[in-house]
Amino acid sequence: MEWPIAADCASVAVASTVFDTEERYDFVTIQGVQYSGGNAIDTTVPAGNFVVKFNSDGSSTKGGFTLLWRCLETITAPATSATTSVTTPTTTEATTVATNTPAATTGPAATTPSIQATTESGEIRHENYSDNEDLEWPITTNCNEVRLWSTAFDTETNYDYVTIESQRYSGTTGITVTVPAGNFVVQFHSDGSSSKTGFVLLWECEVVESQSESSEAITAAPTSSTATQASVTQATRT
Repeated sequence: MEWPIAADCASVAVASTVFDTEERYDFVTIQGVQYSGGNAIDTTVPAGNFVVKFNSDGSSTKGGFTLLWRCLETITAPATSATTSVTTPTTTEATTVATNTPAATTGPAATTPSIQATTESGEIRHENYSDNEDLEWPITTNCNEVRLWSTAFDTETNYDYVTIESQRYSGTTGITVTVPAGNFVVQFHSDGSSSKTGFVLLWECEVVESQSESSEAITAAPTSSTATQASVTQATRT
């Protein structure tokens, strides 16, 4: 399988949130480097256009993988006149890659004269949850609004539910919502019986600021010390 990546970037960071393949026999290839087994991927590709490839042999499949990628640098367009220039902001694009279905979900891009755009994103993963849980994931960003959607969602209908801005979600219908605020809380409640497989939520937002203002990093806990990867917000028990 192949997943072509095409982005308006000078370089792209690729990181795995899940990675489990048969070592040496089932592997992901990025820029000539093969990845297999249980070792996570955390690499920077010095190009905006490249291909992620996956090969598997005829036996012993594993759990597969999920990769997230995002631009690290902007590409500046030539000046349109002697006194005016147009800068193409960084376009952050997140792709969930499964072992059986090539996919590429591209986030919104913006090109606006004399402004700078900063994208923040993250993941909330709560799989195979237990009974009698009450958890919260505070989301704190510099955004006017946040888009949130589920890549996996399975809870006990009406009894185990996610709450976002007073709206409850349960069952298998999934979540696709835009929250008109940069700071909010994702909550989860489960009752005392019949748990399901849980959920994975992704969120992203775009902040537009004047060039004279400085941008701030997201306060949600990242998956690693580098700011180039999507952050994973940790749950707190209420």
